[in-house]
Amino acid sequence: MVETQDWQPLSQLHSYGKRLVHTYFPGKSGYFILSNNVLHLSLDNWGNETIYLHEVDKRFDMRNYYYIEKEIGSDLEGNPESDLVDTCITVQIGNWNTFLKMEEYIYIFHNEETYSFVFTIVEEECSKKNIEYLSERYRNMTVLKALNKGMDIGLFLVTLHYLKEKEKKYSYLLKLHTKTDDNVRNNVLDNLIVNKAHLFNAKMSKEKAKNCISLLRNPNIGMVGGFMIPNYYRNKELFIDNMYHIEKLCNLLFYENIDPSCLEFVAGTMFWFKMEAFQQLDNEAIAYIYQHLNDLTTLDLSWYAAHYKLKIENEDSVMQHYKFHKEKNAKVYLNNLHFQKETGEHGIRDFMVEHAFERFFGYLCKKNNYLIVHS
Repeated sequence: MVETQDWQPLSQLHSYGKRLVHTYFPGKSGYFILSNNVLHLSLDNWGNETIYLHEVDKRFDMRNYYYIEKEIGSDLEGNPESDLVDTCITVQIGNWNTFLKMEEYIYIFHNEETYSFVFTIVEEECSKKNIEYLSERYRNMTVLKALNKGMDIGLFLVTLHYLKEKEKKYSYLLKLHTKTDDNVRNNVLDNLIVNKAHLFNAKMSKEKAKNCISLLRNPNIGMVGGFMIPNYYRNKELFIDNMYHIEKLCNLLFYENIDPSCLEFVAGTMFWFKMEAFQQLDNEAIAYIYQHLNDLTTLDLSWYAAHYKLKIENEDSVMQHYKFHKEKNAKVYLNNLHFQKETGEHGIRDFMVEHAFERFFGYLCKKNNYLIVHS
């Protein structure tokens, strides 16, 4: 038993310990003590929970998950011109061929002194040839190589982590990713950057981008989308399958249950934004959330419950179902990425944490008292 006189209120615990408590024991208050490299947590009458600090530190170290492959340009070399760079275009590349299809929208900014680029690429697509291609075409440019984890959400969290580590303070940022649906992708890019018909018109080639940035200059606006902007009251069906993970994220970052009035998001997950709209995503939060994203080896309880028609409200029974079938060497699918790879079928698109996080960007924006508007 930990000596109580050495304990401090949970509110004084460094933030990742606080997040551990509120994530695993939502809504519970407690106390902690640091002793002999061990973090001891006591939660009301729930007893003691012990976590070794070196295990926690390793879990939160994002340096294990991405690498800086290339940095070029005045913004990254201390050139006085760097003060001019106030706009960052971030591109999450999961498929190089899809990136080449959409690059004409991005390349129109390549000579802009006020723009910087961060290309975050899954390791399978981050070849020397592709890095050289980007290096030859863009100034003020960074290439990050990341694990193929969490789809575009994982790549975007890596991007945010890098920007915060480097203390980049851009006024305006654009999130793009290699969305495979050509029609949806082009529709969004038309609305966020420029109508494709005007790509090569010098006067109009950046018209939509300029409009979006103009909107973000309004202190009340935090995100600008180029596609549908559903909210919970009009489009409940777009949220309901993802509420399990949204609830977890609310508990983690706000220590409270879901506020339905903040459930609003930019469909397609490509948008202009201010970093302040996502202020709760500090690097400790990013690193912690990143661990919960999916790859081919991770069990997503929410998706698993939906796929096997179980009740997610009873997490223990879902885990028991998985362990029972695993022990019997029965074929089980861990998440939709795993299901698609094994079967070649589309599977259930929602229920995974990544789809919840698509909706949670808007939640963060609204919770921070910013508006989400259409371009």
